[in-house]
Amino acid sequence: MQYEHLTQLASAYAAYLDRSLMTVAKRVGVHNRTFVLLGQGKGCHFDTFVQSMSWFAENWPADLEWPENVPRPDPPKAKPARKGSAPLPQNVETAALRLSQAGLSKECP
Repeated sequence: MQYEHLTQLASAYAAYLDRSLMTVAKRVGVHNRTFVLLGQGKGCHFDTFVQSMSWFAENWPADLEWPENVPRPDPPKAKPARKGSAPLPQNVETAALRLSQAGLSKECP
C-alpha cells in the first residue's frame, strides 16, 4: 500500500480547507488520528486505505488539482437494481399514495 499517497491527499485537502488532519479524518469516516499516524510512518488496515482513497476520489474539490503522483481510483460502479424491485418513491406523498392504493394505512398501530 502506498501510505504516502493517502498522506498527500489528506494534507492537500486539509490545507485547502484550512483544517487539521484530524478534522479531515472525521469527514472521511476513519479514526481521527489515522492521517496523523500515517504521517509518522505507521500503517492502517487495507479497508481503511481503500475507503479513504475512494472518499477522496468522490469528494475531491473541483478547483483543487489532484496530486500528479497519486493515481486516482476509479469511481464506484452503481449497483444494479434487484430484479423485480420497484424504485423507491421520490417523496412522502407518493409513498402515501402507494400505501393507500395497496390498501395499507400510513398510520402506525
